[in-house]
Amino acid sequence: MAYKFSDDQVLETLREVVAERPELVYEAPTHQRDDADPGMCFYVHYDADGENPTAGCLIGTVYNRLGVPLEELARYEGRPANALGSGGLVQVSRAMTTLLVWVQEDQDQGRTWAEALGRNERFAPTALV
Repeated sequence: MAYKFSDDQVLETLREVVAERPELVYEAPTHQRDDADPGMCFYVHYDADGENPTAGCLIGTVYNRLGVPLEELARYEGRPANALGSGGLVQVSRAMTTLLVWVQEDQDQGRTWAEALGRNERFAPTALV
């Protein structure tokens, strides 16, 4: 099943999530980290026993809040935000996909969620800015 979202829905939800935790610098749970790719984010976090899934990174949190189940997001771990669309899980515009990829990249480079969005929000589809 593909989940289809308008640019307005995604951008509004992205802004809401960032406003709730603007200073958050994303870190994957220690037990989920991959030594080969220490900066990798996870759409879904689990406790040390592999239980109790919760939304993880910014993109995972946004899509989960929009209604994408965690178990479906988990199938895309290790893949960038654009893979969610090319893999058929979500349908968003190309412009929105590009914005999410850039926000995810900044998040993964250690910027706060507010910085990640702030540095890239100007690339949001022009009708939404």
